[in-house]
Amino acid sequence: IYNLASKVTELRKEEEWKQFKGKRIQWTGTVSSISESFGILSLQIKMNPETFTSDLLINLKENQRSKAIDYSEGDRITFSGLLEDWGTLMPITLSDGEIVE
Repeated sequence: IYNLASKVTELRKEEEWKQFKGKRIQWTGTVSSISESFGILSLQIKMNPETFTSDLLINLKENQRSKAIDYSEGDRITFSGLLEDWGTLMPITLSDGEIVE
């Protein structure tokens, strides 16, 4: 219900998010980018091949730097994290992210 093609209202999305927020997930997707800004290591993931840039923004734990360095744009990656936030035009955000090997 959180992709751009969804016809679900914003109010319904907000209500549904309450059951997901704070849950730890493990998914697999495609690396869009890995970067660091203001000391936060971020991994952008494309889950839907039709998405222009990314569907997920994962704030990785600092101890994940050595794993993250080995990935390039287009690589498949399995990761886990806590569901934090969602937005219609913004990617779903995860915190406490880890790369699963």
